[in-house]
Amino acid sequence: MKRFIRIISALIAALMLISVFACEPARPVPVTDTAAASETVKQTEAQTEPETETPETVTDKVTETEKITEPATTEKLTAAPDTEPPTEPPTEAPTTEPPTEPPTEPPTTEPPTDPPTEAPTEPPTEPPTTEEPPIDYRTTDSKYFTFTELDDGTYEIAAKDIRKMPYTVVLPSTYNGIPVTRVATNGFAYCTPIKNLIIPENYVILRNYCFFHCTNLKYVELTDGLNTLEYGVFGGCTKLPEIILPAGISSLYPLIFKECTALKSVKFDDPDGWIAGVDKIARSVLSNPTSAAKALKNEYLERSLKKETAAAIKNIKMKTINDGINGNVLVLYCETEEYATVTVTDLVTGKVLVKEKALGPYFYGMVLLPAGQTKLVSIKAQADGKPVSKTLIRRLQHTADVGNGAFIGKNSHVYLNYYDAFYWGGVAVSQEHMNNVRGYLKNRLQAVRDLTGKNTKIIMVICTNPATIYHSLQYPREQGGRGDYFLSTPSTQFAEFMKDDEDIYVLDLREILSQHTDRLLFMQADSHWTQIAAYYAYYLAIQKIKIDFPALPTYDLDRDFNVTHNTSGGDLLNFMGMSGMGARALNASVSPKRDDMKVGPDAPTAYIMGDSYYWAMSNYYDYMFSEVYLNEPESNPPLYDYHLNNLAERKPDYLLYVWTERNIGGDLGIMLQMNEIN
Repeated sequence: MKRFIRIISALIAALMLISVFACEPARPVPVTDTAAASETVKQTEAQTEPETETPETVTDKVTETEKITEPATTEKLTAAPDTEPPTEPPTEAPTTEPPTEPPTEPPTTEPPTDPPTEAPTEPPTEPPTTEEPPIDYRTTDSKYFTFTELDDGTYEIAAKDIRKMPYTVVLPSTYNGIPVTRVATNGFAYCTPIKNLIIPENYVILRNYCFFHCTNLKYVELTDGLNTLEYGVFGGCTKLPEIILPAGISSLYPLIFKECTALKSVKFDDPDGWIAGVDKIARSVLSNPTSAAKALKNEYLERSLKKETAAAIKNIKMKTINDGINGNVLVLYCETEEYATVTVTDLVTGKVLVKEKALGPYFYGMVLLPAGQTKLVSIKAQADGKPVSKTLIRRLQHTADVGNGAFIGKNSHVYLNYYDAFYWGGVAVSQEHMNNVRGYLKNRLQAVRDLTGKNTKIIMVICTNPATIYHSLQYPREQGGRGDYFLSTPSTQFAEFMKDDEDIYVLDLREILSQHTDRLLFMQADSHWTQIAAYYAYYLAIQKIKIDFPALPTYDLDRDFNVTHNTSGGDLLNFMGMSGMGARALNASVSPKRDDMKVGPDAPTAYIMGDSYYWAMSNYYDYMFSEVYLNEPESNPPLYDYHLNNLAERKPDYLLYVWTERNIGGDLGIMLQMNEIN
């Protein structure tokens, strides 16, 4: 019985011991007599283990118990501090102050000293299994930075104290309302608190070593506004694993990623057209983020990389004009790569003010700038399929002298600002009036025929205005443009009225020119047409002439002529006051491919008159007429002279009048009022 009581007591003691261990696994058993504890354990195990257990096994278990019951330290146990930063950027900046001192010791684990010996051929296709928390994109308080004003009126930024910086830094776009456009040399060097860095759109340049040895930097977000990364910008950022280089970047200096031992991925948004010195870099190298990272850390580490074909912007001019629509507007002119898209952006608001194509290499843009105001803007250009130019910063402001006589359309088209130039539209001409005009012309033509002894005919070439042909390139009224154009004018109505007449051919060029707006039909900054547009007048005229002279050839513009674009000035530049500023414009010329294209002596003759549009069409007279008669002096025919001299001697087959629509009222009026035919 006593033995039974001892067994029950030992069992109760064992159960109590087990309960203590189960409830407080981290605390030692409060026992001071090790031998007594061992005896208790032996007795307990004797009741719970199988009877076949050997004494040796019990002894081993006593030893394990002795290990468990070693006295513990008196310090309270807590979770070990995390010596490594979180693997993903946090969503908010910490509420506590950042450390006042930089870390005194490097991480206990060394970063890899060499990149992988063989890069994977494709970047990972699956996202991480853990969800990445979003970054807080609120702009970091300006109290952490210093700002230095630059010559262009913008600011450069640097850290005020590299030891006191939030771990997520979103650089400010402006300071006191003025854009910040670059990071200063050494501006954030050795700034170890930074882990996440966001650089906004209007930053243009990261200067030398500006983020050098930011050893905890793990995430960088750049934007398209950047175009240059100078020496060692991210050198020594040992925890930076990847980075994306936007398409706007066109220049990378040496040592940018020196000692970036964790960098495994550099993604080029535009991997084409890069060169190192004179050596082209294969697209296959930079299109794969892994191989691009290896290349920039190894063979191209100490070499400058540049875009081979990046457009340039030069010869920037500004001029205030009264465009007759908005009052004073600012015309922005520059030269760039042919047909590049030029973007002008307000650096303060981020609003795109102008985004239009250059016409050839010459860009004209309109900015609605209120009087007395200025704007800091970025200007950049990009040709189709080519990289973006370097971004230039300029302050837009009105000029003291004001030009006039023109307004600006889309894609660098400049139009004559003369209402009657193309706004005879909206006027309906009565049938009675057109009958009277036709009757008068018939009478005068008969008088001509009496003198020539021939069946002389009249050809009237009427060139419409460019703002009608290119009406889709006018800004609508809500965007500051005139926006109105007319497909029906007195000249088109009269041409339609006369279309079946067999003696007087009125050729309205509106339809045929509208079919070829992909060509340069009008000089860019001049109120006149080009020789390309004049070709289409030749084409319509030769069809009429071939009714009586069917053997005449019809030459094709592309097959039989050379078309070249060239630089010229223009009367609109004179009106705006920009010709003396060095602004230029695009023109086009046409020349024959062969010397045998002139017509022979059997071709008809013509007496030619007209306004200033005469000159472009004179390029084709040799392919229409065997002889051309002009008013005296014939070497320099006076325009707007419609007297017909020496008709009996000259005997022309045609009277050819070449007019622009803006002058049709005056020209036709003069012709109808002429009182001398001899």
